Amino acid sequence: MKKFHFLLIVASIFHLTVRAQGIYQFWGTTMAGGEDNTGVMFTTKADASGYIVQKDFTVSHAGQATVFNKPLVYNNKMYAMLSYGGLNDDGIIGEYDPATDTWVKKADLFSIGGSHTSASLVLHNNKMYGVTSNGGFASQGVLFEFNPANGALTKLHDFNNSTGSDPFGSLVVFNSKLYGVAETGGLNGDGALYEFDLATNAYTKKADFNLNTTGSEPHASLLVYAGKFWGSTQKGAAMDRGALFSYDPATNILSKKVDYNSIGVGGQRGVLTMLNNKLYGAANHGGANGIGAIFQYDPIGNTLSKEFDFSLTTGRYDMEFTVLNNKLYSCNSYGSMYNDGEIFSYDPAANTYASLIPFSASIGSMGAGSLTLYNGKFYGFTIYEGSHMKGTLFTYNPAENSFVSLKHFGGVQFQQPSGPLMYLNNKIYGTASAGGATQNGGIFEYDIATGSYAVKLGFNDSTGRVGNSQGGFLLYNNKFYGVAIAGGAYGYGAIYQYDPTTNVLIRKHDFNYDNGSHPRGTLSEFNGKLYGTCSDGGGGGFGNIFEFDPATNAFAERVAFDQVKGRNPYNKLTLYNNKFYGLNRYGGNTNGGTLFEYNPSTNVFTKKVDFNGTNGEMPMGGLSIYNNMLYGYTYFGGTTGQGTIFQFDPANSTLTKRFDLNSFTGYNPHSNLSLLNNKLHGITNSGGNNNVGTTIQFDPLTGTVTRKADLSVKKGILSDANELTAIPAMVAPGSDNACINSQTININAANANEWIPFTDGEGRAVAEIKANGNVLGNTTVRFYINGGNIRIDGNGTFYLDRNITITSANTPASPVDIRLYVRKKEVDDLKATAGSGVNSPADISIYKNTDFCLGAISAPTEKLVPTFETWGSDYVFTLSVSSFSSFYFAGKNNVVLPVHILSFKGTPLPAKNRLEWKVSCTENVTFTVQRSTDGINFTAIGQVEAIQQDCNHPFVFDDENIAGPRYYYRLLMKELNAAGTYSPVIVLSRTQEQGLQVNVYPNPVVGAIAKLNIVSDKKVKLNLVVVDMNGRIVTSIPLNIPAGNTFEPINLSGLASGVYQLRYDDGERKGIIKIVKQ
Repeated sequence: MKKFHFLLIVASIFHLTVRAQGIYQFWGTTMAGGEDNTGVMFTTKADASGYIVQKDFTVSHAGQATVFNKPLVYNNKMYAMLSYGGLNDDGIIGEYDPATDTWVKKADLFSIGGSHTSASLVLHNNKMYGVTSNGGFASQGVLFEFNPANGALTKLHDFNNSTGSDPFGSLVVFNSKLYGVAETGGLNGDGALYEFDLATNAYTKKADFNLNTTGSEPHASLLVYAGKFWGSTQKGAAMDRGALFSYDPATNILSKKVDYNSIGVGGQRGVLTMLNNKLYGAANHGGANGIGAIFQYDPIGNTLSKEFDFSLTTGRYDMEFTVLNNKLYSCNSYGSMYNDGEIFSYDPAANTYASLIPFSASIGSMGAGSLTLYNGKFYGFTIYEGSHMKGTLFTYNPAENSFVSLKHFGGVQFQQPSGPLMYLNNKIYGTASAGGATQNGGIFEYDIATGSYAVKLGFNDSTGRVGNSQGGFLLYNNKFYGVAIAGGAYGYGAIYQYDPTTNVLIRKHDFNYDNGSHPRGTLSEFNGKLYGTCSDGGGGGFGNIFEFDPATNAFAERVAFDQVKGRNPYNKLTLYNNKFYGLNRYGGNTNGGTLFEYNPSTNVFTKKVDFNGTNGEMPMGGLSIYNNMLYGYTYFGGTTGQGTIFQFDPANSTLTKRFDLNSFTGYNPHSNLSLLNNKLHGITNSGGNNNVGTTIQFDPLTGTVTRKADLSVKKGILSDANELTAIPAMVAPGSDNACINSQTININAANANEWIPFTDGEGRAVAEIKANGNVLGNTTVRFYINGGNIRIDGNGTFYLDRNITITSANTPASPVDIRLYVRKKEVDDLKATAGSGVNSPADISIYKNTDFCLGAISAPTEKLVPTFETWGSDYVFTLSVSSFSSFYFAGKNNVVLPVHILSFKGTPLPAKNRLEWKVSCTENVTFTVQRSTDGINFTAIGQVEAIQQDCNHPFVFDDENIAGPRYYYRLLMKELNAAGTYSPVIVLSRTQEQGLQVNVYPNPVVGAIAKLNIVSDKKVKLNLVVVDMNGRIVTSIPLNIPAGNTFEPINLSGLASGVYQLRYDDGERKGIIKIVKQ
């Protein structure tokens, strides 16, 4: 046992050492939000900014119906509004194809600000129209248009109190206009009847309902009959039972026809149905049994009659009829055999009611009250249960009296991830509180390298069930230990062990209330035993601290919480100096919670702090250690009442409030703060731009909080107990055949001795620089990714598909440490290339040259020998350099091109052009001088032979055969047994008035980057324009050029292969250069 603890300490120290360098990302989850409002997994940068969704927890069949949602048939498919599901659980429009038996979410009501609906779609001119009862500008509903051809959803009107609000019934089409009723609002606040003109997009309130006359709260859709609209109010009128009304659009007159109280019923909510010139409906209240009745209304005689009384043996509540063969069919939400409602028929001629199919948990319960007839079958929805507890889409065949559940809404996929994530062997493990075969969630695995997700094991009553606001694991002896808030032998939760290698879960202990119930926080380890807390139960009934020995399964309650000590803890214990520290949610002197210390060696409990509102109230998270202090936050309290960040000093037992959370920073935090790079990071549940939470960074040195990212309905909400987990960052993938600028960071005196990370926009690793005291100024790291076959240079050397370029404003005066990150796949591709000489990352050296983020090695290289280590599933190479430039990766035994040009310049003299250059070389070298008049086509005009010792002196070559006004020169440099390389191109003009010279090299341009050699007699602002052969400008580049000789890179990555013109103009002088892009 002693040996184990020694290893554990060493591992912890190594972990802290690694954090001093290396690039990390935070990973986390939210319980809700995302495409189906069932949670997301996300990453941020190391400072909690750059929030990116990595995985949506989705369901196979999105949506959940409510009463009067029913399908609409169009083009042999069915479309339906469902009141729930999708973004923010605000409802969706779905499409069902009977031919393929597929259900697809087509649109989210959230996208137009709408929310929830108790209606169905109507069709007009190949488009569909509907209303929501909530959402919109005034939160009182919207009217919208849906185009099934392209899935476009468009809001047309926001309902408001003055002209009608909270529409529940479906729209009807009459004379190319839409009509409907709003349940509230209008002149009297009792609802309104409205018209919407699709030609003009004009909304008009046509009539106001009145509590005392027409009745109030019209919920049902309108029926068009004999040029009038017919409908019902569910309240008001006689005895507050509502009335049946008509509306004449020609005269704009709303008329009460009969009171439902006249036949002793009320609460009619469904659309009236026409059969044989009579109107039929179903009331929810009254009748012989007090649970409603079917009624008939004769519009000719204006007579209302009760036809059939619902009973405890029939179905009841919220139904509207569909006619088939002179019978009325519907479904209802209560009653029948299982009290889950049923499909039934009613024969008005015989006045007989027939129970056809009783709903039940397995096929779906609570019918939505409406049926759609299509090809001799009825289609409809149930609201609850089914396989995934979200109801079903079903079909009923009246000819055969057969029933089929077509789709069970929801899915077996895990949903609502809860608790912190665990990183092990380059994979992430977590717990979900919903979904799975038993809808109790389970354990999932996510492979960072491949992005693949796997369900590992489902929870159930036997294993224990993870719930909201808890979850996660402790890694101990290569196994995960966790607590389940419910389930187990007694239903009060359990301790379990999970082996990620064998995928086996063993329940280790059952809570029985007396020894604790509903454990929430993750477990902590000390001296080979596990410690945790229960939020309820135990000896005092208010939760406890418990000890569990995984070797013997021995369990003991150590501390029973009470009102004085504090009660109902929600998170884990934090070990510091061999003592545990924790937080109680309630209790203490003011019932605002407490901070406590527990010594497991002596079993002594000490309350340290009472939260009093001023310093915070209701701490729900745990404590984090930094610089011998403990940090945490409270859910409420502080100056704003929205929570605080506090600091506790264990040495003197003092608590200091460090920051008051607010609506701007985010508030109502639940989980732990996470330490990284000497700052603490967290996630809140409310506030920020979208008022659904933020990620934050807290600086313990300055006491400041910075909001780093805003959560949103689409990106995830309700972080709850889900904290940020620091994990080695993935290496930035880049884009094929492109140079990517990662970041530009000012390295100054304040950070010149820190490891500075350079990442892409998602926080994925590119490089790190430790300047070792050098003030480098603005420093930029770029990287190029080759997207074709593995690259090979002129010497036959294969090299990696990634090269990295570093530039800085100031040249370092002393060596600088750098860490360069590469992907495992890139190394594997090089290993798989015959002749690369690379069998492992240890075989790789780094080759440095003066290229500027090019697609291929151009300039001579200098070999550098790095050290390497694995980084997550990738690699990082560490080395020291005395200057920056480009870094390539190839086998360590490959031949370097040692000839390296230090300078190359030219001077026009009266009768000749003089060329001068300096190089470094290790062998004899031949310099071939090449000349061109157009900068593209070069011919050799002479050679200079040199031995190695000559490289210590400058070389001179005079070109006396000069007749033209301008010449381009370059050197082909070739050492013995090595491939040749070219120098940069210089240009010499022999005309005195020519004070500006521009040249492009290499030309043709290979890869994304070309270089400009610009010689100017004065400081100028140079405008560059690249034009294709059709005369179209494809890019414009402004440059500020100093006097003298300047080299500038230009990015041509967006240009296709071909011939272009580079036009330059400084306001006084201009010119054109032909560029060939390969």
